[in-house]
Amino acid sequence: MVILSRQFPKKYRDVLQKYIQNNAYFAHPENVLVAMVKDDRAEVRRLGVQRVLQARSQPATAVGEVRRFTVPQLNFSATDYVEIVDWNSVPVTPPPLLAHIPSAELEAMLLLPETPAIDIPAFPCHCQAVERALKMVTEAAANASTPPDDRDGNIRQNIASRRLMPEFKMKKDYRLNT
Repeated sequence: MVILSRQFPKKYRDVLQKYIQNNAYFAHPENVLVAMVKDDRAEVRRLGVQRVLQARSQPATAVGEVRRFTVPQLNFSATDYVEIVDWNSVPVTPPPLLAHIPSAELEAMLLLPETPAIDIPAFPCHCQAVERALKMVTEAAANASTPPDDRDGNIRQNIASRRLMPEFKMKKDYRLNT
């Protein structure tokens, strides 16, 4: 989209790039690093592994401290997704999807002539079940007066209830056809 946006006349390009920038969650350094270590090109995989190791060497956030997710400033003159963020100006943290791989294993990959692609578990992220769970958690969190344990219990109760009664009939289903 970034490359295609450059084809528009300036007045349209400015508007389009503003919206791309506002929705640039995909370009968070953690997301770009995950894409880099799975890339088909060995040199990009090697660069991704090096950046993951560099991010791991930085001091970690304190236990219980929430990492702030900030949308990075995009480089609209990038010719490849690897260049879409300025790696020197954004804080780079190691991707949680790669936490199961020890640093020693990543370092060993760099010693190989061709860095292999890293196996990352597949997680459903845009399926109906995930959207339903997200809605349920959001509704439970919206009730700020409820203690966290009660919210968890509320979510578990909703799931149990839906297992018992997976389908709700509507009034129109009970109408007699005469």
